[in-house]
Amino acid sequence: DKDELEHDAAVLLTMADLSWEAVMVPGSDKGSTTQSPLAMKEKDKFMAVAHQFENAVQKLAQTTKSGDMQAVKAQFGEVAKSCKACHSTYRKR
Repeated sequence: DKDELEHDAAVLLTMADLSWEAVMVPGSDKGSTTQSPLAMKEKDKFMAVAHQFENAVQKLAQTTKSGDMQAVKAQFGEVAKSCKACHSTYRKR
């Protein structure tokens, strides 16, 4: 459903636009968290990956408006790749 896809993409876009700096406060990689200490050590690289995620989500939000399901699926795959790129590197396992 095109309307539902647009809504879900808008929610994801809102989440992607939240401040990444909020998770980069010194000590935020300690205690009960899934954030790897590597994110703090490689802040610039972490932020670059975060911006790739933001860009992929922005494109997804635009793509859902077209109603072209093949394009939406392809762009959703790009969003998933950006999630995996960050989580595989900067998330504790």
